Amino acid sequence: MSSDHIDQIIEKLQKLKEIRRKVARQPMSPPGAWIHEYLVYKQYKKDGDVY
Repeated sequence: MSSDHIDQIIEKLQKLKEIRRKVARQPMSPPGAWIHEYLVYKQYKKDGDVY
């Protein structure tokens, strides 16, 4: 690997790190939104197992 190639990789990693910082600072949902988590099961007819 050439030193130029390594420098390009380092530069891309720095850009990705900055993008990650910006995304991490943003809210995941709009203010006032309700977030629910629940499990979903589906029963398959062929064997009757629930997944």
